[in-house]
Amino acid sequence: MVLGKDAADFRFVILLMFLGDAWLAMLRLECLVRSALTLLLSNRIGKIVTIHGKQTMLNTTLYTRLNSDLERIHAEVHGLVWNRHIFWEVQGMIRNNKRLRGTPKTFNKWMAHMYAGAMSAAVRRLIDLRKDSVSLIRLLNEVKKNPACFSRAAYKSRCTNPHLPKGYVDRDYDKLIGKGKDQPDRETIDEEIAKLRKQTDLLKTFVDEWVAHAARDQKARLPTFQQLDDAIDYLDHLVTRYLHLFRGATMKTVLPMELYEWTEIFKYAW
Repeated sequence: MVLGKDAADFRFVILLMFLGDAWLAMLRLECLVRSALTLLLSNRIGKIVTIHGKQTMLNTTLYTRLNSDLERIHAEVHGLVWNRHIFWEVQGMIRNNKRLRGTPKTFNKWMAHMYAGAMSAAVRRLIDLRKDSVSLIRLLNEVKKNPACFSRAAYKSRCTNPHLPKGYVDRDYDKLIGKGKDQPDRETIDEEIAKLRKQTDLLKTFVDEWVAHAARDQKARLPTFQQLDDAIDYLDHLVTRYLHLFRGATMKTVLPMELYEWTEIFKYAW
């Protein structure tokens, strides 16, 4: 069995066995420590900026908390895009190895079981609405309720690199939020939330009924690997967008540059 994104679905996946490797665990720990230090060192008093011609005190405590949440969300999505990269690279190796054709498919089925369950559960965590959870959908709702915290003036107060060209931060905010806009508009965030729900709804149902619980009446329609990929792509897009809004950090994806040859393990006979 060689998996393809279009045709293969999760029909055979009935059990989640979440196997986090030590590397990803260390990444999450690093993000938690960094977030804790940010909280400890942050200025709790606030900054005064001008919005719509009026002086406004920014809630830096709120910003610090949300920025800490974003760090954790970033780590989660980082894990998703990296694990997806590895999974499909390995699938390509299997597909291109003629010697494997016609051989037992136990290993590939096992890998697909683990991948589908663990990745879907990670996506499910990112859309959790419980008040005691850190999730991307809750972060979007917080930004929607507190747009002044992410206004143009607030953005300029955080992007203080003296080497930036004159007018650069304003032009950057124009590209990010909209030309001439002073703060994020709720309609745009509502559209992002709606699209996020649409992209992840089937994966949430799969986790709720097949992975985390065994529903008595399980849905016949199950997600495909392509639908999982599409959801991860949109999560990646949103996280890079809000890293930009929160910190002025510009990137196309959270997928890291490979600093070592992780495929080295496949280059030697076992």
